[in-house]
Amino acid sequence: MFYNTISDTLQPIEKYFLDLTNPPNKNFMNRVIKAKFGHGSSAMICFIGKAADCGIAILSGSVSFLILNSNKSLTEFTMRHSKSSEEMLSVPYKRLMKIVNAGLDLDKQISNAKDKGRLFSGTSITSKLTFFFSEKLENKEFRISSNWIVRNVVYRITLAALIVFNNVMTCIDLAVGVTVATLSLFTFGRFKLLNNIASSGLEAMSNFGLNDVLIKNFTGNFPAPTK
Repeated sequence: MFYNTISDTLQPIEKYFLDLTNPPNKNFMNRVIKAKFGHGSSAMICFIGKAADCGIAILSGSVSFLILNSNKSLTEFTMRHSKSSEEMLSVPYKRLMKIVNAGLDLDKQISNAKDKGRLFSGTSITSKLTFFFSEKLENKEFRISSNWIVRNVVYRITLAALIVFNNVMTCIDLAVGVTVATLSLFTFGRFKLLNNIASSGLEAMSNFGLNDVLIKNFTGNFPAPTK
C-alpha cells in the first residue's frame, strides 16, 4: 500500500521556502522581504498538503466504513492521512504570525503557558469535555458483555453518540480558534491570551482523527467472551 501522503510529497518545496526564513546574510532584503515571503509560502504549501491529506482520509475512510474496515491496509492508509489534521491549521497560523511579528516565539510562549497550567492553553476546554465523555460513554465493559444486545447494539449506540459529540465539540473549537487566530494576527500577537486560545482551538482539528478509531470500533466484530 502506498503510504506517502501529499504533505510528504510537498515537503521538499515547503523546506525550500522555510530555508528562506533563516538566510546566512542578514541584510534587509534577506531578513525582511525573503523571510516574510518564506513564512507565507511555506504556510500555504503546508495548508494545501495537509488539507489534501484530510480530503483523501475522508474519501478512503468512507470506503473503509462501507466495507466494514475489512481491508486493513485501507484502514491504515486512512489513519495515516488523517494525522495531517493535527497541523493543517496550527502550523500555518504560527508561520503567518512570523510575518506580522518576526520576534515572537509562539511555540515557546505556548509551551510556557502549558507548563504553568494556564486555563486557555494546551488541550482546549471542549476537547477536555470530549475526552471526559469518551471515558463515560465508551464503556468497554459493553464490548465484552456476554449479552449480545449490549455487546452489539448498546455499545455501538454509545460509539455513535460519541462520534456526533466529538464532531460538534471540534467544530466549536475550530470556530473559536479561527476567529481568535484572526484577532491574534491583526493585533500582531501582542496578547498572550488570544495566542493561547487560537493555538488550542486550531490544534483541536486533530480530534477529527478520533473518528477513525471510533468508526473502526463501530464496524468491528464483537464475539461473545470466552469463559
